[in-house]
Amino acid sequence: MVPYEGKKPYAYISYTAEDAHLVMPILEQLAAKGYRIWFDNGTGQQEDKLSALSKSAVVLAFVTANFNGSDGCRRDVYFAAGQSKPVLGIVPEEVQPDKNRLPQIGENRWVCAADFPSEEAFIEGICKCPDLEPCRQNGAAGGTGGGKTGVGSALEWAKRNWRSLGAAVAVLLLLLIGYHTIHFWSTESCTEAAVCRLCGRERAAATGHDWKAADCETPGTCRRCGETQGIALGHQWTDATCQSAAVCSVCGKKSGEKAEHDWLPATCNYPQTCVFCGEVTGTALDHQWQDATYDAPRTCVLCGQTDGEPLERPQSQPQIQLEEGDLVYFGSYEQDNNTGNGKENIRWVVLEVLEDYALLLSEHALDCKPYHSGNGKNITWEESSLRSWLNDEFLDSAFNAGEQMRILQTRVSAQDNPDFGTEAGETTEDYVFLLSIAEVETYFPDYPDRVCEPTAYAQAQGAFSHADADRGGWWWLRTPGASEDCAASVNSNGILDTEGSAVTGTKGSVRPAIWIQLN
Repeated sequence: MVPYEGKKPYAYISYTAEDAHLVMPILEQLAAKGYRIWFDNGTGQQEDKLSALSKSAVVLAFVTANFNGSDGCRRDVYFAAGQSKPVLGIVPEEVQPDKNRLPQIGENRWVCAADFPSEEAFIEGICKCPDLEPCRQNGAAGGTGGGKTGVGSALEWAKRNWRSLGAAVAVLLLLLIGYHTIHFWSTESCTEAAVCRLCGRERAAATGHDWKAADCETPGTCRRCGETQGIALGHQWTDATCQSAAVCSVCGKKSGEKAEHDWLPATCNYPQTCVFCGEVTGTALDHQWQDATYDAPRTCVLCGQTDGEPLERPQSQPQIQLEEGDLVYFGSYEQDNNTGNGKENIRWVVLEVLEDYALLLSEHALDCKPYHSGNGKNITWEESSLRSWLNDEFLDSAFNAGEQMRILQTRVSAQDNPDFGTEAGETTEDYVFLLSIAEVETYFPDYPDRVCEPTAYAQAQGAFSHADADRGGWWWLRTPGASEDCAASVNSNGILDTEGSAVTGTKGSVRPAIWIQLN
């Protein structure tokens, strides 16, 4: 199946790559029913998507948890609403959507799989959307027509002079043709048949009303006679935003004025920014630096950005004994997405201390990578591309030779999925690894403590991240998910996702773990 490229009306499909396994079977059925659809098959550029969206007749938004977390998908909905383009919310999973998250779609413009008894009924529910009908290939439309039967100017003249000519005309007609073959037909209408005004004979039945469906402002109306039935549907208004006034999600009519901007507070790196349209105002805040210590360089207390190096510890200064929960600096990696100032020191959380060894987990998610970048079937931690990258490129980039000597090669256990029984493969020996489900539950028994914000660099690489301070991004675990093409993860709110995400997903953050020798 390929995206539609013609000039006829078509539907624009907004979805995330992680949901392709849910969306593509539905698109194939819509295409089989003759609907023209455009979707991103992974080969187009951003400008191609924007062009296809602006030229589409209707937008089908396949709303899932991944969709809600995708800035690009949400921008599709905002852009369509700004152009008064109809948007239909499609929920392909057996869940009810949080409609308040996408008010631009409208309360009554959702088709949810959970509301239908079967997949066939769900597809039919989508096809019943009036805005989707222009996108269907119906073939050449047949037309109907007809002529009116009337009398000529001679008959009109005869009517005006009927008193003097009526008898003569009647006798002439009876002699030449026969009175039983001459009729004076009325014109058939929606409710009345065509009948002869003289003898009452019926020639054609009443045509019946040709109803035009009711819209927001007009009740159902007969196209022939203008008779109405029922009442107008009434507008379905979306909330006004800083980009658009309130818009009827059915007909696209606008009402009132645009809303005010919803500003996010300024930070050290970014000025005040509107969460809806991205407009900025003012300037970024100044960093509030805390002086460097023996364990940490000069650090901004607002955003955590570092500058320079920790103080050099005097030779006579005794080494501090680490304890669980301590934060330590070890190695360096690009984090502020400003390569001009060099790499920043990595801050780690101490999870466990055993004699002269400590288990460390990065405080922030340092990068964004898929769990596996090749064929996404039957993948275990042992075979994943993410394991190879951590123990090769990341190890060499983040640690100098002296630091690498302190990192221990560790036997990493292969633990099957505790909820679905998916096999984890073989035990590995790694310098750098990811935590398992069991280790997360052991070291972080309270889910709020698992929330992890990706660095600015990781977000620039595509890592998903919430804007508010209470939630972060979602980060990979090495435990397999519900099937061998998924891997478990920790959600942005700290909840374990044992079902997992597709191993080829591109929004997951990487939070490395290492064992180091302390002395």
